[in-house]
Amino acid sequence: MAGSPVGIKGDMDIAYLSTLSALAGSVVGGLTSGVATWLSQRAQARKSQLAREMARRDDLQRVHRRGIDQQGFSLNIRVFLGYLLKGFQEKSVGKLHDIGFMSAG
Repeated sequence: MAGSPVGIKGDMDIAYLSTLSALAGSVVGGLTSGVATWLSQRAQARKSQLAREMARRDDLQRVHRRGIDQQGFSLNIRVFLGYLLKGFQEKSVGKLHDIGFMSAG
């Protein structure tokens, strides 16, 4: 009879040990799942942020190119009008002519 309380105590230690190991496994599994989910969401958020940034840069480049094209078009119109109006301007004389003023009488 003296050996039976020790045997019961040993059985209880094994029960506590298996319970604690099951709880520890659950905690580790939960933490692992939580960390994996957090890392996955973080990667998706970063990817989404980069996609938005690239779209914003594309929009800025498109606006910039459109502005350059419009400026180039308006510059071409100005050059064309300048050449067109140049024909109507008086031209300076390149050589001096021998002109004399005399009286008619």
